[in-house]
Amino acid sequence: MLSTITIIFLISAFTRLITNPLEYLSERMQHVELGDLKVRSRLKQNDEIGDISNNFNNMVQELEKLTAQIKQDERQKRKYELSLMQAQINPHFFYNVLDLIYISCYQKQEKQAATVTKYLADYYRCVLSNGKELIPIREEFRMLQNYLLIQRYRYATILDFQIEAEPEAENYIIPKMTLQPLVENSLYHGIKEKTSPGIIKIISRVRTDHITLCVCDNGVGMEQAKLRGYLSSSEAENHFGLKSVYNRLFLYYNNKCKFRIFSQKDTGTAVVICIPKNWEEL
Repeated sequence: MLSTITIIFLISAFTRLITNPLEYLSERMQHVELGDLKVRSRLKQNDEIGDISNNFNNMVQELEKLTAQIKQDERQKRKYELSLMQAQINPHFFYNVLDLIYISCYQKQEKQAATVTKYLADYYRCVLSNGKELIPIREEFRMLQNYLLIQRYRYATILDFQIEAEPEAENYIIPKMTLQPLVENSLYHGIKEKTSPGIIKIISRVRTDHITLCVCDNGVGMEQAKLRGYLSSSEAENHFGLKSVYNRLFLYYNNKCKFRIFSQKDTGTAVVICIPKNWEEL
């Protein structure tokens, strides 16, 4: 009996010696499965379990490095998208405004020239924003207001606009120039192609768990088949801004945002963006 008890005790001790480290490693792996890449195994054994522990630590460290590299690549891609968008939008807009200022000066409309110049300076102050990639919604709306005030001088007979910004939404941070390409699309592909005056509305609303941003117009609108093509890589060349906004938002918010386009032929178009309120950049 004493021998049997001794054998049972030794078997139990030996089993715990093996199972306890394995249970510990299993618990560490569950942390990794839940996304915690800072976790490490502290087992220091000169046996097979020790080798497994070391391999586990090496694997998690490599995963952490790869994840950090992916995040860095995504940030660089976002910055590239923003730079490319600015490179496409800003020059032709700037040249057109300079032409407007020149014509105003030539026609001795000094007050109009001074006003447009002030709007242009304020617009580019917001666009540059000290190199920041993320800005408050109030600054984005201020930039759009200056942009549309200038465009209203150019298209006085066809363009009007409204900005409806909820005060509660003003301080939320969004990627810079999120709405600018949408407003430009509304003007050039919606309002300008009408045979009568049109209006662009820019709206922000605070909801329980998200912020809603909307750019809508009563322009020419489009058919659903054509609309889907604007978001496909094969047909997005003439609507680079729309496609770029779509891609950047999904990069920023990890697919936790909603991007919807509603359009009807000869009625108008609305682009609605829903972004999470409680969001931290990757």
